[in-house]
Amino acid sequence: MENRKTKLKPIKVGGTSESNDISPRKRYRVKVDDAWYEGIFLKKWFGWNFDNYGSSGIQLNLIDEVYEIVQDKGDFKKKAPKVEPKADEDALPEKETM
Repeated sequence: MENRKTKLKPIKVGGTSESNDISPRKRYRVKVDDAWYEGIFLKKWFGWNFDNYGSSGIQLNLIDEVYEIVQDKGDFKKKAPKVEPKADEDALPEKETM
């Protein structure tokens, strides 16, 4: 298995538990009181809740910093081999017959 490089994309944290920059299908690294945690956010009735903190998670507005964990796909792009087009048989000159 190849090692994938990860990048951290900063997410703005405001005074509410709402954010259009967070998705339940992505992973995040968050900082709470000088400690770092990784996990996902779940949408609750009050807004976003980070799942990997304590027994019931923590609301977005109580988190100090949020970063989306992004896999760097640039290392895995491979160029397709260059293939020469095949000659069209109809385009070949006819053989002379004697």
